[in-house]
Order: sequence, then C-alpha cells, then structure tokens
Amino acid sequence: MATLVVITIFVSYEEIPTPSDLVDYGTWLFSLIGVFGYAYSIGIIRKPLWQAWLPIVVLWDIGSMAYQQMHDPIEMEPWFIVIIALIAAIMLLPEYLALYLYGYRSNSLWTSKT
Repeated sequence: MATLVVITIFVSYEEIPTPSDLVDYGTWLFSLIGVFGYAYSIGIIRKPLWQAWLPIVVLWDIGSMAYQQMHDPIEMEPWFIVIIALIAAIMLLPEYLALYLYGYRSNSLWTSKT
C-alpha cells in the first residue's frame, strides 16, 4: 500500500501536490507503519510515540476534512454531508483502533522489545 501511495503521488498528479497533500500522505504512511506493527506484533520505534501519534492523526484527519470543506465547499444537502462524514469515520475507525491497541494495549509487545 505504501508503494501505491508513492506511485500515486508521482504519477497521477496533473499538478504539483500541495504541502497539505504531502503532509496528509505522510500522516497516512506513518499511521500505516503503526497498523503494520500492530498487525504483526512488531515493536516499531517506541510506545510513547504511538500514544502521542493517535490524537495527532485523529485531529489531522478531522481538521483536513473540515479545511477542505471550508475552502472548497461542495454544494450538498446537510444530511448527505453527515452521511459522507459517517462513511469516512467508519473507514478510518480500524486504523484508529489499531493505533490505540498498539500504543495503549500491547504492553507485552513493548516489554519484550526492551
């Protein structure tokens, strides 16, 4: 998946990605590393980093979606915007859950790493 994101950045863009796009891809790739570490029970970097990362990535995702809607509004009914937000939340929930479990509930993984 990481390879596909990198290829997408360099191949599919008709214009240069904005700094916001690059930060968005970076947060997604870093979160993917955490999900990978959780899925395969591999302690990557350190536990406090993943504990701090979870609220950062949640705030980034919410903020970037709100920023996009404010600066490039799409004319839709309010109920449809709520449905889209719910679908996005459902799609992001597994990532957030994995990062939470990795940073806060995988104590045996982190104690064996030290």
